[in-house]
Amino acid sequence: MTFRSHLDGSAHFFSPESAMAAQIGLGADVIMAFDECTEYPADATRVRASMELTARWAARSKKYFEEHKHEVPWENDENPRPSQNARGTGHPGAFPEENPGERCSPGQVGTPAPTSASVTPASTQIVPAARDTQALFGIVQGGMDRELRRESALRTIEIGFPGYAIGGMSVGEPRERTREVVESTLEHLPADKPRYLMGVGTPEEIVEYAQLGVDMMDCVLPTRAARHGLLFTSEGKISIKQTRYAADEGPLDPNCSCSVCRRYSRAYLRHLYASHEVLAQVLNTVHNLSFYLDTMRRVRHSIELGERLCPAADVPRPQS
Repeated sequence: MTFRSHLDGSAHFFSPESAMAAQIGLGADVIMAFDECTEYPADATRVRASMELTARWAARSKKYFEEHKHEVPWENDENPRPSQNARGTGHPGAFPEENPGERCSPGQVGTPAPTSASVTPASTQIVPAARDTQALFGIVQGGMDRELRRESALRTIEIGFPGYAIGGMSVGEPRERTREVVESTLEHLPADKPRYLMGVGTPEEIVEYAQLGVDMMDCVLPTRAARHGLLFTSEGKISIKQTRYAADEGPLDPNCSCSVCRRYSRAYLRHLYASHEVLAQVLNTVHNLSFYLDTMRRVRHSIELGERLCPAADVPRPQS
């Protein structure tokens, strides 16, 4: 498949083999088979051809991966790799737990003393270098056609992967349609393997799809929204660029313990954004990512309690 650079218009050819080589070289823990994301809307002939192409590419991706997986950079690294718990005990692989502390005056960045809850015991910070290689996930395509999705799922499972992704969603279709297709596709994926929904979504969608049985999700929304001054809070979305926050000395989200909410007021965040300070994008991003991580942490807590999941802002918080 040939792509044109958005920088200079130059042509670049990618294949399942070159995509695998690049991902192996990056050393990511989870990598994805090469696929084609079908546009929306698309007619039946186009969707069928795209799904068939993705199936062929999945087989080629796995073949190349099996032949070259030993080339992953950390496979022979004698240095121990950080464990998933190395950066905090609350949510493995995520940001460290925030320490409670006083909010600082605008413009000041405090350094609260670490508490026992934020310090990971040395014995759990490092684990021996992994002997396994990367996890290559297959991707299910098929547009909005449930039958093609079923066929794609079965063919991808037949090839065999340690995890399965649902791709080609959130490409312009109505949200109700997204849910219908995702729910029907999940019925055909193994319950004992990770199920990854690509390109989703809002905090509410994360709760919704976790309830359906999705294990993993990704989305550019929290960072993209942050760059445009849109912030997620337990009280709803806030557009920090609005003038009504110019004199608001309250925290961005009184129920959030992230470093931004502890240290800066809405007025200061609005000032940074209005002044076109790069720091505005940084702080907004830190908060939105923290909110998403907190949402997932509370979702997991609800699952552990065996409770039905609630809207994002109402998911019960773990007791500290």
